[in-house]
Amino acid sequence: MASHTGCLHEASQHCNNGGVCPPGSQCTDTGVAQLCIRLTCGNGIVDPGEVCDDGNNESGDGCPADCSEPCGDGVLDPGEVCDDGNRIDGDGCSADCRAIDGIALVSPPAVAFTANEGDVPPASVTVSLRLPYRGLAHVEGVPPSWLAVTEGPATSYTAAFTLQVIDTSVAGRQSANVRFATHRENSTAVDIYDLPVAYRVEPSDLTLQPTVTAMEFAATSGGPLPPPQVVELAFNGAAVTMVSAPSWIAVSAPPQVGSPALFSIAVNTTVFSGGSTLEGDVVFTTMRGSVQRRATIHVRYQVAVSLTDIDFVAPYVGVAGRGGTLRVRGAGFRSAGALVTVGVGDVVVGQVLPDSDTQITVSYPPLPEGRYPVTLNGSGLAAARPELVIVAPTPAVYQAIDAHGRLGRMVYDAERQTIYGANTLDHQIERVAYADGAWSKLPPLAIPHLTDITMAPDGRSLIVLDEAAVSSISLTDGMFTRVVLATLTDDPFGSCGLFWYQIAPANNGKMFVISGLQNCSGVSPAYIFDLRDHSLDQLGTRYWTDNGTVGCSADGSRIYVGDPSYWPGPMIVFESLSNTTVRGFPNISGYSISVSGDASRVIIDGYIYSRSLTQLGGVPYLRNGALMSQDSTRAYIYLFDSTGDHLQIFVASRLTTCSGDTLSHLYDTLDHSVQALSYFSYFTGSADGSRIYASGNGRLAVFDSLSSTPVSSNLSMWYLTVSGDASRLIGDYNGSLHVFDRSLGLLGKVPIHGVALASRGSRRAFLYVPDSAGAHLEIYDLTAALDESGFYPLIKTVILPDTANSPGDSIYAPVAMTSSLDDAAVFISGDSKLLVVPVN
Repeated sequence: MASHTGCLHEASQHCNNGGVCPPGSQCTDTGVAQLCIRLTCGNGIVDPGEVCDDGNNESGDGCPADCSEPCGDGVLDPGEVCDDGNRIDGDGCSADCRAIDGIALVSPPAVAFTANEGDVPPASVTVSLRLPYRGLAHVEGVPPSWLAVTEGPATSYTAAFTLQVIDTSVAGRQSANVRFATHRENSTAVDIYDLPVAYRVEPSDLTLQPTVTAMEFAATSGGPLPPPQVVELAFNGAAVTMVSAPSWIAVSAPPQVGSPALFSIAVNTTVFSGGSTLEGDVVFTTMRGSVQRRATIHVRYQVAVSLTDIDFVAPYVGVAGRGGTLRVRGAGFRSAGALVTVGVGDVVVGQVLPDSDTQITVSYPPLPEGRYPVTLNGSGLAAARPELVIVAPTPAVYQAIDAHGRLGRMVYDAERQTIYGANTLDHQIERVAYADGAWSKLPPLAIPHLTDITMAPDGRSLIVLDEAAVSSISLTDGMFTRVVLATLTDDPFGSCGLFWYQIAPANNGKMFVISGLQNCSGVSPAYIFDLRDHSLDQLGTRYWTDNGTVGCSADGSRIYVGDPSYWPGPMIVFESLSNTTVRGFPNISGYSISVSGDASRVIIDGYIYSRSLTQLGGVPYLRNGALMSQDSTRAYIYLFDSTGDHLQIFVASRLTTCSGDTLSHLYDTLDHSVQALSYFSYFTGSADGSRIYASGNGRLAVFDSLSSTPVSSNLSMWYLTVSGDASRLIGDYNGSLHVFDRSLGLLGKVPIHGVALASRGSRRAFLYVPDSAGAHLEIYDLTAALDESGFYPLIKTVILPDTANSPGDSIYAPVAMTSSLDDAAVFISGDSKLLVVPVN
């Protein structure tokens, strides 16, 4: 009997080394290796001890060659990921041959999304995981807000997750890692994989761009509101809306819907404690579809604790190299001490005694061009501090500019060397500016139902009056946007058609507004408008006029109101220092009024009066117009006669330099006849804002800004012109152009054969005289003695190459006149030309 030698192998072990297989098995060649295989394996029957039997002894077909469990036989059978010949975990192949130990597979290894802002989110991405070991997988942590992750189908060896971006409203690039964690079935170990996810949203072209991103306001606790500010927003969305603002801010939406949108931002209260500083954001938005753009304006609001506050300085503008007189207006001045100092930039003036609790008058030395903040006792609010603006002298070069049309009033802006004219027939503000050595026209500003214009006391805005509203146009931002400040809402006259038609500023922020009736005759109300808080107060019936005439001094100290419907009648005087309105001066009809800069001379109906309306003299009457010089020394008379247009200049008396505008004109829309002038009324004021004058209804009213009250006088004039400080007023009276002082005392006369202009310095009167031969400008000395007829002497005649009105017009055709800050040039506007006339 044969014998076997060597070691005894276990079943399914290699036996090609001469080893002996156990009983019931034999060493069989499987084509791959020689194994110890049961004798029954390969008969096609699963016998005891067999896991499978497919009728052969070959591995790799699903049943191993020895009919044992496929995993662990060293042969990669179907369904196996690996087979290392054993069933032990951790040696590179898992015990069930279904995973390669320690190796996970994530597909794709990174995810990137792209989209356009506002579009539908892009398609989702499915991420597949092959687990390194048998177990479970999940997302660890919270995904970013723009990404959603949901679980998909899973087995013991695989997992799937769906990634989806959920927001396309924010343009830009974003990235995050999605962390997958897998837990092993037979272990506490946790395997981690971080999946990089990138998201790019291409921006839309939607824009919302503000002109400013920050604003500052300042006020005194319990005091007046600071003026509003305007922001312009350029956009290409459907519209712009304000979505949020602090409670102490009021935002007014523009009437138009197109780009750019102009919003007014204003503080609505001063009730906060002194020393408070408030800050907040005004947020605007525009949208296109689901895309949104936001613009934020940061607002800072300082509330001062001191009761002493400077509101305005008048005149706010002076001439380089020349000293001047400044009226400082505000509140609480006497509480600051018996004597106070006033700072004009780095120059300290004083100590001085305040005129009242609301006014201080100081003289400042010659200064170079620049802006000089005005402070009291070394303090003040930086954000709201008024400034004295010193400018170069106005170029004194003759020029005739084609006129836009007949102007009701001219305002000369010395700071910007621009003339503004109220063209009430074409409903627009005409503009002529000096640049590059010449005057030229600028595009007009359309104002429906325009009736009058004037300059704000601080020179930062143009005040516009139409039939039913007081508005402001900023002159500092270049936008020329009209902002409504107050409206005429109460009309007790019904079908008579109450409307506003003249306005004049005082230097304390108050403005005198007179009304008229479009469809009826009779008296109508006068109003006081406050530029600081936009309040509107109607005066009592004692101060109502029938087509009143108004004049105000350039220093804003006095306003005169006359009413030519009664001949003669009492005038109304508003005194800004006492803030009072009174009647009781001599009866003057007041068909025309012209006031010098400080209200020390007033020309009324051809007679020259003092500030108190004491008659001082006269100028020739029934000429095209008279205008008192700003310095109260001259009266200017414009005349058109058989010899042509000319300007006569008469001498009056002393007045300080001032700013603002004065003008006088004769205006009649019918036939410009002398008889028609009896229905004319006039309204003007001094350049320093101290006085405003209105003539009508047989009375002349004077509004004094120091007392902040109107005063009535029986002077009544068809037109008037006021010098810069209201020390001279020129108006037509009893057939002559009279020159009055600040108290409406008659001083003298200048001829009335032209249009008069009181000089800003109150020392001269300019008279524009057109005649058949052309035109000339007469200059009268208001500081010289009167002749035997009570007239001021003619000191100079300037022959003009052009006429303001078209050839052939009546000598009473209306013109508007004003002078430069230093009275070196006179501006004359008619329906044909705007003349710039050097007079020194």
